[in-house]
Amino acid sequence: MIIARVGADDPDLVAQSRANASNFTVQSFVGGPSSTDVLRLCETLRQNLSQAWMGKKPLADWTPRCEVCLHQNRSSYVRAVGIAGEQTQGSSLIQ
Repeated sequence: MIIARVGADDPDLVAQSRANASNFTVQSFVGGPSSTDVLRLCETLRQNLSQAWMGKKPLADWTPRCEVCLHQNRSSYVRAVGIAGEQTQGSSLIQ
């Protein structure tokens, strides 16, 4: 897997997969988990789940990429997702 760090002064804040593993963009926060480490975990989990559910069938890249945004604390998360997010631990949006 080739990883491109994109769009941040700190290379550990934003990473996305590219080449033949083009499935995720991960945004972290200063002092948070490495976006590159989280990206690798996401790609590995996707591969493992795919093999468990679909066997050895080749996987197509996801278009658009799945965006994973990590928040430093609840208030940061609620600002991003809205007041209803106070009752959740995470969220997803599929368009």
